[in-house]
Amino acid sequence: MSEPVAVPVVETQDVVKQPRITTTFSNFDDETTNQLSYKATNGVPYIIDYLGLREFYKISPEITDMARKLHEMMVTDDSEQVIGEMKLKLDELSQELNLGKDDSPVYKLKKIYSMMTIKNRINELESNQLKALAYSKDM
Repeated sequence: MSEPVAVPVVETQDVVKQPRITTTFSNFDDETTNQLSYKATNGVPYIIDYLGLREFYKISPEITDMARKLHEMMVTDDSEQVIGEMKLKLDELSQELNLGKDDSPVYKLKKIYSMMTIKNRINELESNQLKALAYSKDM
């Protein structure tokens, strides 16, 4: 049997985890501040700060578009809905989807967006079914 010519040397590097960038929320009262005031003051919708995606907002078109659509699905009137209501909705969805604090913010956005899309589609189908039932009773 012949001896190996060379033995590869593998250098191991210590993997250093990068700390997550945390966003600083302005001092807002969740019960009185509406979505419109929050966006005007901070420059981003509340969903972006809630998920910690400020560094991706407006840089990644996919994230910006998804956040905008999610905001439109969750908020009917920016001047009426307060931050506290949005936070409760997002907390409920995060719990329902079993999202943890170790999950990536982009992953959380995609999961919440998908769930809201499904819920909106279900509501749309239910309302169409009710319209069809009402129409059939009229005949």
